[in-house]
Amino acid sequence: MFELRWSPETRARLRQFVEAAADPGAVIAAVQGLDRLLRDDPAGHSESRPDAERIAFARPLGVRFRVEGQYVVIGAVWRIRPT
Repeated sequence: MFELRWSPETRARLRQFVEAAADPGAVIAAVQGLDRLLRDDPAGHSESRPDAERIAFARPLGVRFRVEGQYVVIGAVWRIRPT
């Protein structure tokens, strides 16, 4: 099991997304979903990117992260535009 580490910047960005969302519950549910998936199996629930980075999605969010030992270090979070 891995431990997630959100930087202060990514936490602030998440707060902005929740505050601006038409459905704040959807953003909160996405964070909780990402938390569960990445704690259990970050490599199995994400896509690889250059320089040992990975990305994962839980609508309406996407995250970029690195696995460092037993930690999943979230480096960026963004909103996925509705289709």
